[in-house]
Amino acid sequence: MATIQDIADEVGISKAAVSRILNNKGSFSQETIRKVERAARRLNYVSAHALRDALERDVRRIAVVLPPSHAPYYGLLATQIERVAFDYQYEVVLCGSLFDRGNEDQFFTELANRGVSGVFMATFVNNASTIVDQGIPVVTLGFSCSPDVCSVRSMNVTAGKLAARHLVSRGCERLLYATRFPDGLKYDERWRGFEAEAASVGAVVYPYQFSTHGAFWQEKNVMTQMLLDHPDAQGIFLESFRLMACAYQTFCELGCNIPADLKMIGHGTPELASYSGIDFSYIQENMQQIVDEAVALLVDMIENPGQRRAASTQLQVPVSLHVGSTS
Repeated sequence: MATIQDIADEVGISKAAVSRILNNKGSFSQETIRKVERAARRLNYVSAHALRDALERDVRRIAVVLPPSHAPYYGLLATQIERVAFDYQYEVVLCGSLFDRGNEDQFFTELANRGVSGVFMATFVNNASTIVDQGIPVVTLGFSCSPDVCSVRSMNVTAGKLAARHLVSRGCERLLYATRFPDGLKYDERWRGFEAEAASVGAVVYPYQFSTHGAFWQEKNVMTQMLLDHPDAQGIFLESFRLMACAYQTFCELGCNIPADLKMIGHGTPELASYSGIDFSYIQENMQQIVDEAVALLVDMIENPGQRRAASTQLQVPVSLHVGSTS
């Protein structure tokens, strides 16, 4: 590939002069300018700016919209998506604070301007109209907002049922449920399964909603109040390892013997469990399969637009039960 130095050698002027002429700077005679332009064409010279533009057009991008959360789950999720997307030759753009409810049109326009071809929504939205017909393929991760929007998630209802069934099998009849799921219990599939299974055997459940932006000490305050409100509770299902760790620490500090006084079960991944230092009982999510399925689906939507995907619109990945020392 020809360089500015090659043009300078052919025309007989300095490299700096050639650079200024090619960038329409400086004051040179028309004859010198024509010589430089002819040499550039003959040598098939391509400017660095033109190369950058060409490379930019060739880059294929997927955006991942994450909630504003300190939970390690989302860092792990982003890492897995980036690794799998790389195998499909897609670059990943992480978005957190960019997404603003009520201003979705501007958000998707900005993504399109950045060359984004598809979007993963890992931050919860309950109104499908905010992401439908935006001109960019969208797949939601971890939740479903509409049959019209492709989704890949765990079998969340099953997860709730498994947790309730396990606690009931351990003799628990008075249960607690702790969640940070956005927008309340109405859209929380794990709560739906947990409550239904508990009700089917006559167990009583008291749900507690935690803020998605709450600090650890604030969560400890709620955990303390939870135990004071229900000192006779026998079991608790917590929908994340963050809440599980907070509850374990809080309850032990209050003199609660786990699992003799209170049996605990959470929800998470083996990767997160490995960092806890405690052999928690939990419903195990297969994040790797979720990401594999989701990336394959989104890439197919990008590269084969217009295809009907009725069978693959809502993909649910199986969960399993890990019985540890807390139940």
